[in-house]
Amino acid sequence: MNRIAIIGAGAAGLTAAWHLRTSSAEVKLFEKSRGYTGRAATRSHGAVRYDFGANYLAGVSGRVRTLITETLPTDRLATIERPVWTFNGAGVISPPDEGAGPRWTYDGGVNTLGKLMVQEGALGVVRTTRIRHLEAVAGGWQLHSTEGEVHGPFDAVLCTAPAPQAATIMQRSQATGDAKRDLQACAKALNEAAYAPQFAYVLGCEAPIDRPEAFYGLRSASGDHPVAWISFEEDKPGRVPAGQSVLVVQMSASWTAPRVDTDPAVHIEAVQEQVAGVLGTALPPIGWTDAHRWRYAFPTTPPDAALLDDAAASGLYFAGDYRIGAGRVGRAMESGWAQAERIEARHIAPVAS
Repeated sequence: MNRIAIIGAGAAGLTAAWHLRTSSAEVKLFEKSRGYTGRAATRSHGAVRYDFGANYLAGVSGRVRTLITETLPTDRLATIERPVWTFNGAGVISPPDEGAGPRWTYDGGVNTLGKLMVQEGALGVVRTTRIRHLEAVAGGWQLHSTEGEVHGPFDAVLCTAPAPQAATIMQRSQATGDAKRDLQACAKALNEAAYAPQFAYVLGCEAPIDRPEAFYGLRSASGDHPVAWISFEEDKPGRVPAGQSVLVVQMSASWTAPRVDTDPAVHIEAVQEQVAGVLGTALPPIGWTDAHRWRYAFPTTPPDAALLDDAAASGLYFAGDYRIGAGRVGRAMESGWAQAERIEARHIAPVAS
């Protein structure tokens, strides 16, 4: 039996494992955190559930759309009905572009997607395990964790960590000959990928906010405002008790970059002022807040695809939205699916009929 390791249980890693679940291979995912789906992340505060990374699923097509809307259970899937409007650098709000298509979410949070994939696909995930480096051995690759555990060997390894983290794993890894050259080439390519950072905030308001228009979210049209995104979690079913507003606020890359090494929570008052300015109204009393640093929020420059793909000869594969240079859950899923097909074609014997 062939053995395949996948580093990262984000959208790309889970989708790759989902595709390979019916193959003859043994597939194991390794995830550094306790959760699934990476930046499609959800937290709780009392009775409130909120998404503080990807706010919804949109712009998906083909097999990813079929997976979400037909293959996986849809009893918790919902559409956000209100539109997304835009605002300019001066904070002036404008009507939406109506061609955005449906925006899907789940009543328990957008990370329900990952949970459903793990449950329905019976995917094997080893959580709270951070892979430090790989080692080429007879029979494939061993994975070494930061805790000193050794896993494998595996015939192939698919790394779906953000490019800088994947580069560090490759730089630490051990091999000789062609495999060593592939490690070095992949590390070089991955280090050339670029990301924009983002601070994300959640404001738990003790009373509803009177919106100037019937929008769900507001998006910066030009990117020259300190705020990049504002949305209302109460527009998602089952998220916020009546009589409250919960705002998800994502700051622009230009605002975040000079502050990225500071604690995002120290900027909460400045963020509230910016949000009130865009909404054109004073915010109700804030009962609680949350803040998070997304250091690798949006891929902006993809790596050299040929260098990464050539490493397949050594059993190394790479997937993630950084390969497209656009931060979208659907794009990450497509990347994972495509790499899973390459692994299947090269390393996995067909299932006997």
